[in-house]
Amino acid sequence: MDGEQISSPSEDEDESSFSYKKFFDEQFPYYLFLGMTYNEYWRMDCELVRAYRKAYKYKQEYDNSQLWLQGLYVYRAMEAQRPGWAFMSKHPKPEKYLERPIAITKEIEAQYRAEDTQKMAEQFRAAFHRRNQNLASQEEGGENGRSETGSIID
Repeated sequence: MDGEQISSPSEDEDESSFSYKKFFDEQFPYYLFLGMTYNEYWRMDCELVRAYRKAYKYKQEYDNSQLWLQGLYVYRAMEAQRPGWAFMSKHPKPEKYLERPIAITKEIEAQYRAEDTQKMAEQFRAAFHRRNQNLASQEEGGENGRSETGSIID
């Protein structure tokens, strides 16, 4: 049914044996399944059936990708617990589960990269600030950061 074209009876078929009414009656439950109403199927534009078929195809692709993504999450959760299942494992502690959802679009991936960059910059600033405070406290403790022997304190 997907992408089928309605055709007139072929030369081999007897015109009296082919019934458009029968054909449309047979197709009607399928389009009800796709979400068409009685009035849309029988009284609206005939191109509407193509739109419903196309929308159903997109919905199937979307559902399939969602189920795949769900499977990936289950896989990752199981993978995070795998080390704990091995009795003689060198790493019996489970790994950390994902901190955020998996990026499934380029926009989300770019957002994650920006967040990671900002997080690394903040960590660098904090480490730099701690190091400067340590150096300042050492200078206060000793004369210009030198010990009694004259060497620089690290």
